[in-house]
Amino acid sequence: MEKIQEKLPKLQSTVVGERLDAMEGVYNAIQADRKNIKSYLSPELFNQLLTCLKDSFFEIRMMAVAILGWSQDMRAVPPLLESLKDPNDEIRASVATALGDLGGVNALEALLTCLKDDADSVRLIAVRALGRIASTGTAGALIESLKDGYKEVRAEAAKALGKLNAIKAVDPLLGCLNDRDPTVRLNAITALGQLGDQKAVDSLISALKDREKKVQAEAVRSLKKFKDPRAQQAVQSYH
Repeated sequence: MEKIQEKLPKLQSTVVGERLDAMEGVYNAIQADRKNIKSYLSPELFNQLLTCLKDSFFEIRMMAVAILGWSQDMRAVPPLLESLKDPNDEIRASVATALGDLGGVNALEALLTCLKDDADSVRLIAVRALGRIASTGTAGALIESLKDGYKEVRAEAAKALGKLNAIKAVDPLLGCLNDRDPTVRLNAITALGQLGDQKAVDSLISALKDREKKVQAEAVRSLKKFKDPRAQQAVQSYH
């Protein structure tokens, strides 16, 4: 704690190198003991971190965002929302991660906004973060992300919908079985197995003929979760 306090004056230095050195010291100390972050986060440090969100140097902004995400302090949400306007894609992606860590209604709304970001990396992080937030508004947004132009976003959305037990996602996930990307198809099959809706059985049986062996194998695993005789027969006949 004392070492962090010693770094605080340098966070206001006009010399970039001094600010960066100070921030790295604060970041490393907190990262090594994140479970006790509240003992480090004095009012002075919290305010300094908010100022650092607007620092001219990219790495300083990035570390400030990360620490605020770890803080579990909901006062960090409004300033982080402002950082979603940062011109740097990596900063905006880091903000999405931080908002996911913080949770809450305001963070959820911000993450929904992130799904419209031009940068693939930001949308991907936002989908991952939404997958960790159990909310009535999450499933609908993730279903929309199944149509995203970036394959990794579609794949992550499919994975999240299964974990969220979003029954209304069954039909959209069935549509993903025709996706051109094998990871999207595989994750959709996994999710359908988790959701357990009988209407998925025929499509999962068809997936046993997918051109990718790993997708076929996942279809077998999902079909084993169904008691439907058709599913059991398909698994027994698969080779």
